[in-house]
Amino acid sequence: MATDLAVYGPFNIPFGPDPDTGKGKKITKEHVQDFWEEDGKKVRSKEGCWVFGLKIDRSIKPWYVGKTTDRFKDASLTPSKRTIYNKILAKSTRGKPVMFFVAPRGNAKSVPTASVSDLWVHLAQYAMARNDKLRTVQSLKSVPKWSITGLVRSGAKPSTEVKHFKKMLDI
Repeated sequence: MATDLAVYGPFNIPFGPDPDTGKGKKITKEHVQDFWEEDGKKVRSKEGCWVFGLKIDRSIKPWYVGKTTDRFKDASLTPSKRTIYNKILAKSTRGKPVMFFVAPRGNAKSVPTASVSDLWVHLAQYAMARNDKLRTVQSLKSVPKWSITGLVRSGAKPSTEVKHFKKMLDI
């Protein structure tokens, strides 16, 4: 049986000026705490994949695709990931950080490890097609045994979230 996943987002990721310089843009530990206590509540305990992007006007460009078989809260905005995201923000004069999460629908939280890996490759390939400077690159694998409602191998009509997600990845 296929793993039934859904798209959550886009979520605006809080940021502000770099506390050390007062300039530029930076996602701090405090911003992350605020995110998980407010907007990120819905997905913080789930696992799956996420896509970090920059929203400029009405367009969203993907910059990083991540995966976890732990909680998103413990993987997607860690200090090492924030370092990557903050380097991307530092190079962008425009753009606000956003994230999409692909995770089980409803109250379900876990995804089989093999499905997470397959999903990650699939999303990274879409994102790489949209942004050749993507921070995540993975090789092509055989046809995965998962679906994303309204997006991949599900036959369902895309939701508003899925439409935004598709636009960001140009799929």
